Amino acid sequence: MGTSKHIESSAAFPFEVPERNLPRVVQELQMSGTSSSRHFLLGIRRPTLLLSAYDDPFLPREVLDDVAVVASRNPFLEVEFHELGGHVGFVSGRLPWRTRYYAEWRVIQYFAWQLDS
Repeated sequence: MGTSKHIESSAAFPFEVPERNLPRVVQELQMSGTSSSRHFLLGIRRPTLLLSAYDDPFLPREVLDDVAVVASRNPFLEVEFHELGGHVGFVSGRLPWRTRYYAEWRVIQYFAWQLDS
């Protein structure tokens, strides 16, 4: 096994990169300014639902606001950001055995809408 380097980034967690990949990873982080994939949003050419919540502890509101601005310039992207939902997919329901998972429901609804269009 090769050696690896510890990389600090704006990601929620630092990560390890094999040394052989280090130059490419550092270049990509420098190009984007962060470890974010926001710079890929304008290149998406398939209908895509961006579903998140402003109370997600891993994605600050500022990041989601920036994503919304970038996404507004791409007609293939549909932004759906909710005030509440956390990081685990909008789990709700009164009882543990009557749990509702909004994210899964919404994705299926979105796919069905795309197939009908």
